[in-house]
Amino acid sequence: MTVNDFGSEKSEADFKYAILKGNISRIKWYLDAGYDVNTRNKDGITPLFIAAVKGDDVFFHELISKGAKISILANDNSNLLLAAVMGENLSLIRYLIGKGQDINKPAKEGNTSLHVAFARLNTYIITLLLQEGADPTIANDKGDTGTSLAKQWKLDIDRLKVLDIQKRDNDGWTALMLAAVKNDRVGLKNLIDKGADVNTTDKHGSTSLMHARDLQVLKILLTNKANINVMDNFGETALMSAAGFGNTGKVKFLLENGADKSLKNKKGQLAADLAKDEKLKVLINEF
Repeated sequence: MTVNDFGSEKSEADFKYAILKGNISRIKWYLDAGYDVNTRNKDGITPLFIAAVKGDDVFFHELISKGAKISILANDNSNLLLAAVMGENLSLIRYLIGKGQDINKPAKEGNTSLHVAFARLNTYIITLLLQEGADPTIANDKGDTGTSLAKQWKLDIDRLKVLDIQKRDNDGWTALMLAAVKNDRVGLKNLIDKGADVNTTDKHGSTSLMHARDLQVLKILLTNKANINVMDNFGETALMSAAGFGNTGKVKFLLENGADKSLKNKKGQLAADLAKDEKLKVLINEF
């Protein structure tokens, strides 16, 4: 251990070590001290790669504003898009695709972004990459392709390539519901623009508004006429659901946008009755 592990002394070597360890607070400390935002560690990794791998879009765009370059490749030939897929942050993935990052660029062991998405078993990102042009026929060094991996996990790759706003899974979930849950704001807007119904329900009668947690996603849904007081098969509203899960931010947002706290579910319970804690119950009652 050196003084740089916890002390206040700075060095280029320690900065690179902070990048190696993915220590964001330490990286920020060095950047605030004037160190180069495009500094590469021994693996060719820059702070921007760390932000992408960690899925930290706030830090990512902060680095961009400081002059971080998205064109830099790591020593293993990984680009930032592959790193963002590792971080599973949809907004960063969409941002980098929009900036022209090569979606099919192979990195270590021949793996592309699609291979990484399959390794994460993230079907939402797999679908996004396929619809944005990922080539499922590219083989890595082991001979695995997107097509072979899809068969392994019993996924219909041809169906994944096509955006179907009406398609439902076995639970009645639509692409819009998935976008809402994944906080995929761009994807959500795209689906709505293509005619997706924001008030469609799953097999339990739940809507995208009930499933969503992100306040910006909620705002998009309400702006596009999502029914804020609709009830599911159990007579519960989005407000009741949010109260039951203890989601204070969502409860406040719904109340401020017209959610009716006087509605009761099939058991005769109010949203306040379902509140996860006393503080949230008071918030609802006093609104």
